[in-house]
Amino acid sequence: MAAVQTDGLAGAMRLSAQCMDEVRAGQQSAHYCLGLESASMMLLRKTVPATLDATTLDWFDGEAMTNRVMTYCYTHLALKGDMQCLAQMGIAKAAVAPLLAE
Repeated sequence: MAAVQTDGLAGAMRLSAQCMDEVRAGQQSAHYCLGLESASMMLLRKTVPATLDATTLDWFDGEAMTNRVMTYCYTHLALKGDMQCLAQMGIAKAAVAPLLAE
């Protein structure tokens, strides 16, 4: 998460791009990746879209981010239903929010 704190969305995008492969390889926790996606969402809300390049905008597009979150929830955490996934996202958000506080 240090890269997110230091580099903002650029760091979040870099880590997010690695996360799925690392989870698949058993090198990273899906919970960590959900936290990373939560941090990305919080940073994205604070950023003026006009200041972002097209690659970053595409990576954090709502549908792309939703697909990553759903994959972590349903494939890697074996959650059942949207409410369980939302609960995990809430826990992840609560865990990373203090790290991003201004």
